[in-house]
Amino acid sequence: MTNYERYTKSYQKTPMGRYIRHQANANRRGIPWKFTFETWWKMWEDSGKWELRGRKSGMFCMARNGDRGEYSPENVQIVQMGVNSTEAQKTRKTKKIKTDKRWSMTNDFDASQPLYSSFEGNWAKCETLERFGYPNGFAY
Repeated sequence: MTNYERYTKSYQKTPMGRYIRHQANANRRGIPWKFTFETWWKMWEDSGKWELRGRKSGMFCMARNGDRGEYSPENVQIVQMGVNSTEAQKTRKTKKIKTDKRWSMTNDFDASQPLYSSFEGNWAKCETLERFGYPNGFAY
């Protein structure tokens, strides 16, 4: 392992590294981010749960209220992973969010819409091949 790799790996474990990763994950998921490093760190410091932060059962995470809205000091709280997971499962069944390449689970299924409307993988290839006369979208 090079010195750069060692430095990068150790940096990611610092509060600033965790902040940058959290912000990047929120952006990737299309969730607005309204924290500065100072407000994000203060929230963790005030909770006293920084050392217990993680993704395993019984550990703590920063969760949005009702699993909706933006990441901001007014809309988040520090809770155990199990609480956050349960809340996410409740709201996932009722909300419909379209992101670039993902659809969340919904109760209202619209059969007239393509299942993978923006997915540019095998489904799109099958549709294209059917247009050129290949049966079932497969080129044999």
